Amino acid sequence: PLLYNILNRLEEDNYIMQSRREVSKTNRVRVYYKITSNGLQYLLDLKHCYMQLSESVNNILFGEDSTT
Repeated sequence: PLLYNILNRLEEDNYIMQSRREVSKTNRVRVYYKITSNGLQYLLDLKHCYMQLSESVNNILFGEDSTT
């Protein structure tokens, strides 16, 4: 259930969109997710924040800039 809660939240925030397709042999519905342009920007922002955090932690642990 946790994964679907996260997916629902990302969809509410317009970071992903879903499409549903019925599988004919089993009469089940499959849900596919696709990242939106807002989602791509959000992902880039998260990557940037992660890189800054990683660099700060490395500076604390190793006492130097890890990017050089």
